[in-house]
Amino acid sequence: MDCYLFDFNLFDDPKISLPVSLEVYEPEKISNVSVRSNGIKGNINNKYTVVPNNPGKYTIPQTKFSFFDPELEDYKTIYSDPIFIDVEGVYKPSLDSEDNSENIKTNKIQLSESQFSSFKTKTKFSKVNEGIFFNSILEEIKTNQNIALCTAAIRNASNRKQIINKISKVFKGKVITLQGSEESELAAKGVIAAIPDASGTMIDLGGGSLELAHIHQKKISKINSFPVGILNFDHKDKDIKNFHKELSTKHKRQKKFYLIGGTFRSIARCFIHFNELPLNEIHQLKITKEEFKKLQSKISILDFDELSKVPKISIDRVKHLHIALKVLEKIYTLTQCEELVYPRYGIREGYIFSKLPKKYQNQDPTEISLNLIAKQRCRFLLFNERSFSWIEKKYLKYKEKKLSNQRLRILQLACKISDFGWEQGSKNRAQYAFNSILNLPLIGIDYSERILIAYLVYLRHCKDILLQGVCNKKIEKVLNYLNDEQRSFGYEFGLIIHFLYSWSKGSSAALKNLSLKADLQNQNDLSDYQMITKANKVYKLFETVRNF
Repeated sequence: MDCYLFDFNLFDDPKISLPVSLEVYEPEKISNVSVRSNGIKGNINNKYTVVPNNPGKYTIPQTKFSFFDPELEDYKTIYSDPIFIDVEGVYKPSLDSEDNSENIKTNKIQLSESQFSSFKTKTKFSKVNEGIFFNSILEEIKTNQNIALCTAAIRNASNRKQIINKISKVFKGKVITLQGSEESELAAKGVIAAIPDASGTMIDLGGGSLELAHIHQKKISKINSFPVGILNFDHKDKDIKNFHKELSTKHKRQKKFYLIGGTFRSIARCFIHFNELPLNEIHQLKITKEEFKKLQSKISILDFDELSKVPKISIDRVKHLHIALKVLEKIYTLTQCEELVYPRYGIREGYIFSKLPKKYQNQDPTEISLNLIAKQRCRFLLFNERSFSWIEKKYLKYKEKKLSNQRLRILQLACKISDFGWEQGSKNRAQYAFNSILNLPLIGIDYSERILIAYLVYLRHCKDILLQGVCNKKIEKVLNYLNDEQRSFGYEFGLIIHFLYSWSKGSSAALKNLSLKADLQNQNDLSDYQMITKANKVYKLFETVRNF
C-alpha cells in the first residue's frame, strides 16, 4: 500500500481473522519508507507465518483497512480479496475433533512435529494457590463486599454441591445459588433499574435457562423459568413447548419485550452493523417487527465467516445466533409484540438495585449519572441549573410555548452538562462533546433522547453552525436518526443555551437581570439587551432564535 503525507507509525496493522485450525505468528515487518519535503512516502509489508493444524480447505477472509482521505475529508475503508488455502495430508483426528472424510487426501503439505521441533511441547505444570488467582481482580479493585451469583449452569449441574464448595473455599465472599424464579425476578429488576418506565415482558436467554417476567409500573409478575438455554436448546423439546405455551397465554398481549443475554445482544450488534446506525450503545435500542424480519432474512443468507466480521460479536455468540432468532421469531408469532427493546442492565445490576433503599430506587438514573459527570467535567454548575430555570420561566413564557414533560426533562438534563468538554480546544470542543455524550454509559434514556442531549451541548459550544445552519457530515449522519420535531426542538433550544452562555459568560447572577420584552422589533424595547446589540455575532444569534 502506498501512502502520502502520513506518519506510518500512527497506523495500526490490519487485523487478520483466521479459522481456529490455522495458527498465525507475529509478522515480520519490512519497512521501505522515506521522508521527503512533501511528506512521508513508502510502503510497509507484514509477512505472516500461518501453520495449519489439520488438512482441509481454509479461507482467510478479506481484511479491511480504514484511513482518512484528506481529499474527500472523510474516512475510507478498503478490503483485501479473500485467500483460499488447500492443505492436503493424512488427517489425524484429536479427541475433540469431528470426523471429516473429505479432508483425507494425498499429501501436499507435510504436517509433522519435526517442523516445529524448536518449540518445547512437553511442559511440567505446578499447582498454584487457586485462591490467589481467583481473587486477584477483587484484591486489585479493593472491594469490601464480594458476592458470587450462581445461575442455571451451576443450579442444574449434577455436581453442584462440589462446585459450590470449591467456589466457597477459594472465593473471598458470599456465594448465592439463585433459583429460577429468583433469577427471573433479578433480571426484571435490572430492566427496571435501566428503564424505570418499562412496561412489557422481560425475557432472559442464558446458557442453561430462559426466564420470563412481566413488568409494569416497577412491579413484577408472571415470573417463570425454563431449563432451556443456548447450550441445550435443541435438546429440550418439552420445555420449549412449555415456554411457547407461556408466551401465547400469559404474555400474548404484550407490546414490548425487553431482551437480556449475550446472544440477544449479538442480534442487536448485527442490527446496528447491517443498518449502519451511528451509535455503538445498545441501551434502549428498539427493533420493530418489520425490522426484525429484514434482519432475520439478512442473517439467514450469511455464512459463519461473514457473521464473524460483525463488530463486537464473539465467535461463540455467532455459533448460537440461530437459537436467538428462533426465540425472537416465536415472540413475534405467538404474541402481539410490536417492539424488541434492549436494556443495558441484567441480573447483576438487578441484584444491586434490589439492595438499594426505596428512595434511591425511585430516583431518575439519568439525572444521577449526569449530576456526577457535571461535578467531574463541568465548570458552571449553578449557571447550568439556572439556565434551565430561565428557559422554563422566561423564554417559554414569552413564547407562550408549552413543552411536554419528556422534552422538559431532556432540556434539563442537557443544561446540567452544557459545559461538558470545556477543557478541549475551542475548535474541537463541540465535536468532542457530541461524540463523548453519544458514548457515555447512560441509562434511562433511549437513542433519540441521547442524541438530543448531545446535540444541545454541541450547539452550546458550536459557533459557526449558529450562523450558517449546517453541521459537518458526521454530525448530520447521527442527526438523521431524529425526526423533524426532535431536530427542530434541539436546534431551537441549543441556540438558546448558546445565547445564555455568550451573554453571561457563565455567570449565574447575570441571568437574574435578563428578561424578554414583548416587541423585539423595536430597539427601544431591548433595554436589558443593550450590551447584546454591541456584539454583532450574539445579536444575530438572538435574531435566529427569535424567528422560531
